[in-house]
Amino acid sequence: MTTNNISAYAEDLNNWIKFSDFAKEFATEDSKFTYPQIKRLFIERNSGKYPDLNRCYRLVGKTGYVNKPLFGLWMAGLLDGAQA
Repeated sequence: MTTNNISAYAEDLNNWIKFSDFAKEFATEDSKFTYPQIKRLFIERNSGKYPDLNRCYRLVGKTGYVNKPLFGLWMAGLLDGAQA
């Protein structure tokens, strides 16, 4: 994964969705995630536990947004600081 690819995902506004919509989409009965797990994951990114997760999340006013493709890269381990 190159920095250009990551930048392209980040720059495409269609990739950014509200956190609440993201959590609803992935916290379904057939999903491996629950809403509290997803919420805690993004809260813990502030503590420094998941610093690279900051690339997937932005707070605009009081609304949080998640970049779905970047989150997928983070889950796959391809969005760490060493590769960026």
